Order: sequence, then structure tokens, then C-alpha cells
Amino acid sequence: MPTVAELMSHRTDRVAPSATIAEAAQLMVGAKISSVIVVDRNSVVGIVTEGDMMHAMRKRCDHAQPITTIMTAPVHTVSADCDFREAYRDAARHGIRHLVVADAQGMPLGVVAETDIRHHLGLEFFRQLNNVDTLMERNFPRLPASATLEDALTAMEAVRLTCVVVVDGKTPVGIVTESDVVRLYLNIQDNPTLGAVMTAPIATIDSDSALTDAAQRMLDSGFRHLAVVDRNHQLIGLLTEHSLMRPLELDLLDDALAESISSQNTLSHNERYQRALLDNFPFMVWLKDTESRFLAVNQKMAEAVNAPNSEALIGNTDLDYFPPDLANLYRADDSAVMASGEKKSVVEQIIQNGMRVWHETYKAPVCDTAGRVMGTVGFARDISHGKRAEEATLIRNAALAGLLRGERLENLLELIALSAEAELPGLRCSISVGFRRRHSSAPWRRTQPFGKRPEGT
Repeated sequence: MPTVAELMSHRTDRVAPSATIAEAAQLMVGAKISSVIVVDRNSVVGIVTEGDMMHAMRKRCDHAQPITTIMTAPVHTVSADCDFREAYRDAARHGIRHLVVADAQGMPLGVVAETDIRHHLGLEFFRQLNNVDTLMERNFPRLPASATLEDALTAMEAVRLTCVVVVDGKTPVGIVTESDVVRLYLNIQDNPTLGAVMTAPIATIDSDSALTDAAQRMLDSGFRHLAVVDRNHQLIGLLTEHSLMRPLELDLLDDALAESISSQNTLSHNERYQRALLDNFPFMVWLKDTESRFLAVNQKMAEAVNAPNSEALIGNTDLDYFPPDLANLYRADDSAVMASGEKKSVVEQIIQNGMRVWHETYKAPVCDTAGRVMGTVGFARDISHGKRAEEATLIRNAALAGLLRGERLENLLELIALSAEAELPGLRCSISVGFRRRHSSAPWRRTQPFGKRPEGT
């Protein structure tokens, strides 16, 4: 089983005890994280979560107050080698949702949140479970758009939930979450209505939907809350990230996880075969998501952009490796393929080891079993040799036409030299005719005489 250190967020933002509430809030909003740890001389002295910020806003704490006045302390930490399931159950027993991970010397390494665990479990874990209505919250705060932000903060703290659903009668129309509160804390001076600050429309899901659908929706959108509705779109429940994770508190699901691990081992075996297949293709191959971010590439692609390995490209886009004019062209092709659902083949230039090289590129949409577009797949075949041969043929044909027209010999020889240079990269020719020497229009590197110079010259 993975340890918490393996699941830990890469981002380990921290502040000093002297930092203000405003500085911590700005860090959380800017980095899009749900907590920061307070560190003094490499020791964790506290943690500030979105819930702490919400409490500070309800108490109208001054932004300039030191962060130590609202942080949670002491901090419950777990060792880096702790099994993630035991760590989560430990957090559940303590009623906390952020685990600070520490090394053997007690030094803070980072924070593991429920989002990290949910991403690790993936959709296969939720296939072991039932429908949305088995895990949804039935008692949660719901307020009209005319209610105030202070009303929402009071309701959220009263039931220890992370959001308020804004309703029009029984219809959900918006939501205000803890993360919204952190943002509003920096910008709101008065007590606005929920209608003025809510996120709308609210994401919804049918009560009879599978939990895998809910988990996929959260994964795709980045949401941590879904309003559960009936067939009439009436609000009947709330599915939160926390409620999705509740089964982890039960030992009964260890068998399901064991089965999932067995499936993952089989998948890993298959992935090694797929990787070997990709890396042995003689041309560049890639897979992208709907935002044109690389999901997988082969070694040939990595070498073309001078990346250390294929994994280095994952999550990046063409804009990270190619000039804007080419990168935007590639991304436009991706969008066109996804919009049309049709395959596309183009001849275009691709930067390969710093040089623009002609390639024939093939792209196609990638769809799931329901027909929804998930991204694109493509490969590019180097056709520069054919392009050079085509250019050389055109130049030789021009020379032949000039010969028929009776053009000067040195002009014809220059065209022949240019055709040779076009077909053989690196070759540079010069021409000696009579007492004069002419070079081809390309930069001269080495002499390749055509004809003979008269003796004595």
C-alpha cells in the first residue's frame, strides 16, 4: 500500500508565525490550496485551513492580525512511512481533514488532503460502491439568495460542513464554499447577500447516478461538492468530497482495495508493454487531453524537444517546447479534430533538435465508451528527405528548361549545384567556369568544382 508521503501534495506552502491572516489567505487563494502550515525553526507549530479562515471571517478578525491568532494548534502529524489508509482513519478519529506529514526527525514534509487520497484511489475504487444516494448528506445548510454571507458562515459552522447550497424553493441555484470564503475574506468589507457572491450555476448530479460518475465529475471539474437532485431537479442531498471518502473509515473495504491493487498490477504489466511499443516507433507519438496537455509521449518525441525523458513532458503543452507560431497551429489542429470528431493529416514543420523539419502529422480524437471526447492522439513522420528530393527535382527541371532556352552555362551549373545542395544537407558547392568562380546562393562551406579550370590559372 502507498504511504502518505507518496500521496502528499507536491506543494508544501508554509508561513512563519509572524505572517498575517491576509498573507496566509493570499497564499491559499493564489496557490489554490486548502491549507498552509505554520513553521517556526523547521518545526510545525500550527495549521490554517479554509475552516479556520471561515471562523476568522465570522468573528470579523482583522486581516493584519498574526496568523497564530487563528491557527489550529497543536498539529496532529503522521510519519512519512504511514500507510495512507491508517493515516486517513487516524484523521477521521481526530475529526481533521488535513494531515501534516513529517520525517523521522519531525521536520514537516507537506500536507495530505482528502483530494490527494481521492485522486490516488481513482475511479476503480468507487466502482466497488453503490449509487450517489448511499453516501450523500441529507442534512446540510440551504439558504435563499436573499440570505447574507454572515448567515451562511453561521450555518456552516453550526453543522461543521464546508458549504451552503443556495436555493430557490427546492431548486438549487448556487453554492458558497469554504474556498469562496477565503477569497471573499480578502475582498469583502460588508455583509453581502448570497445571491451576490455565490458560484452559479451549481454542479448537480442525479440521485441514482453511480458513484463513479460523481467521482469522475469531481475529477474533471475540480469541484468538491455536488448537489444531488431528483428527476424534477429538486434538491434532495449533497455529495461532498468528504462523504465520498467515508468508506475508507471502514475496514470492510480493504478487500475491495486489495482487488483494486491486483487490477493495478495487471495494468502496470500491460503499461510496460505499451511503453515498449511506443518507444520502438521510429517517429514521434503523443497522447493529449482536451486542453492539449501531454498525457503520454514516446522517447522519440522527448528526444526531439531535448527533454531528459518522456515523463518530463507530462502535463506540459506545445507552448512549453515550440515557438508560439507553431505551438498555436498545433493546438488549433487539436481543437479542430476534437470538434469535428474526424481524423486529420497535415504536412507541417516541427522543431526537432532545434531545427525546423518537415513532417507528415496524423491526428485523431480519443473518445470514451460513451462517445465523449477525452483528447487526441497523434504521430509525426519525418518527410524532410522527400521534401528535399522534391525541391531538387524542381531545380533540375528549371536547369533543363534553361538549357533548352540556351541560357549561359554558369547559370545552368549554378542550378545543378543548388539541386545537389537541396538534396544533400550540409553540401555546399562552388563553380569554376573560365577565369571566374561563382558560388551557389547558399552559404559556402567547401569547394565542390564543376568542370575544369584552364591551365595556368
